[in-house]
Amino acid sequence: MAKIRREGSAGSPGGRRRSGPRAHTAYDYEADTRRRSGHTASGGRKISTAAAQKQKQRRRSSRRALFFQALLSILLLVQVWRTQMVPAWMLAALGLVLFILWFFTLEMQKYPKRGAFTRFCAWLLTAAMAVGCLFTQQGLDALQKVTSGENNTVVGVYVLQEDPARKISDTANYAFGCISEMDRTNTDKAITAIAAKSEAASLPSGYDNMFELVGGLYNGEVQAIILNQSFISMIEDEENGYADFSERTRCIFTYSIANDNLQGNVTGAEAKQITQKPFLIYLSGVDTRGDLTDTCRSDVNILAAVNPVTKHIVLINTPRDYYVPLAGTDGAMDKLTHAGLYGVDRSMDTLGALYGVEVSYFIKINFVGFIGIVDALGGIDVESDQAFTSVGSPGYYNPTTFVQGTNHLDGAAALAFSRERHAFKAGDIQRGENQMKVISAIVNKAKSPAVLRNYSKLMNSVGDSFVTNLSHDQVGALVRMQLNDGADWTIESYSVTGTGAKSTECYSARGSNLYVMKPDTATVAEAQAMIASVLSGAPAGSEAPTA
Repeated sequence: MAKIRREGSAGSPGGRRRSGPRAHTAYDYEADTRRRSGHTASGGRKISTAAAQKQKQRRRSSRRALFFQALLSILLLVQVWRTQMVPAWMLAALGLVLFILWFFTLEMQKYPKRGAFTRFCAWLLTAAMAVGCLFTQQGLDALQKVTSGENNTVVGVYVLQEDPARKISDTANYAFGCISEMDRTNTDKAITAIAAKSEAASLPSGYDNMFELVGGLYNGEVQAIILNQSFISMIEDEENGYADFSERTRCIFTYSIANDNLQGNVTGAEAKQITQKPFLIYLSGVDTRGDLTDTCRSDVNILAAVNPVTKHIVLINTPRDYYVPLAGTDGAMDKLTHAGLYGVDRSMDTLGALYGVEVSYFIKINFVGFIGIVDALGGIDVESDQAFTSVGSPGYYNPTTFVQGTNHLDGAAALAFSRERHAFKAGDIQRGENQMKVISAIVNKAKSPAVLRNYSKLMNSVGDSFVTNLSHDQVGALVRMQLNDGADWTIESYSVTGTGAKSTECYSARGSNLYVMKPDTATVAEAQAMIASVLSGAPAGSEAPTA
């Protein structure tokens, strides 16, 4: 048997290096391996370090994306919870969805080829949630402003334009004038504040009404007058008033008196009761260019009886000129609209006495502010009972023509539609009905995706157009109730009527011959029956059970 010769590798004991092509085979293989793995003899260490750095950066980016996604998810949940408007099951569902999205992002980071895409998605979700937090905060700010429940009376000191006084301290030894009886409580508070800053020649001279007071300033009987600012619109608008008052006078001092009794502070379980018991809420439609929280005449007076159990609402519209006993007096008669001059609570009590009920809540609506709301919604559609043309209002809208049937309105046209009364035989009654149509159209449009297109502008407009003494928690409870059951509501409306007349005995303008509407007792009784039906829980269209 022949011996087999063992040959070692080069450099091994007993072996020898082979010559020829096969001698380079191992070397070429190793070089190719190094080439495939990205290493070179000269720069291999640098390339491997760069790859490791990239991998490390990807991991850091992934961790940042996951951290901020988790943080914004938590912040969004907290913001939504703060609104107090989302039911618990919806909040839990939102939390679950956010967690699933975060967990999906976490898992996808394990796959390098998909990591870049999931990181992009994570940052995109984080940005979307940041926007959601911002929008929610804007909603919270608007709701806080709406539910402030503030009701301020502002009393001012006025002098003629040519008077040298520029501030209250300049009125030392001036002769002051004020109204003798009307709004005396607020006047006395203002006099005390004035006395601390100025030395008047004597106690203010008393006048029977606001018109005589302004006349005394104009003819030089007094040099300064103390006047509730809510009276100015009446002074300038009434037939026997002074349309040039704002042009001829200048305010040099104001004193604000807050009515804290109407602010909504109901929270917790007590707030939830608003979804369990019937209640009455006063809707005051004002047409003012000042601060919504200031006292002013109420042009639209709607009493809403709401039963959250039977989902039944009845709206009772009472004309602004209704001649009724004014609450807070010894039965003095006045126009209903004048009750607002002394605060929204006076209007609530006056209507409550008319219909024999107690009104606990109010919503004050500024129709001038509707311009921004309607424009932010992209316009609204309203049905007009008849064709008419409204008069213009400088700075707000030009004369506007409306057709019988459907009208698409922008903000200015919606304001014109809701303000017009002279074009109708029914006057204020028709205006009240038109304003209710505008409100209804806005509510319907607000349920559409149009809300999202101009959300910021809409929230700003809402804050400037509404104020209520319903608390944040009460509003939230009502919204949660509706989201939970999604029920349809039965809404009925009714307008009381009366007979036009003239009176010189209006409490707010004694001696002035003003137009009033004497109530029709039959329609008032019908309204009382409709309110009682809702409060008793009777089905829509039926009468309240008798005792």
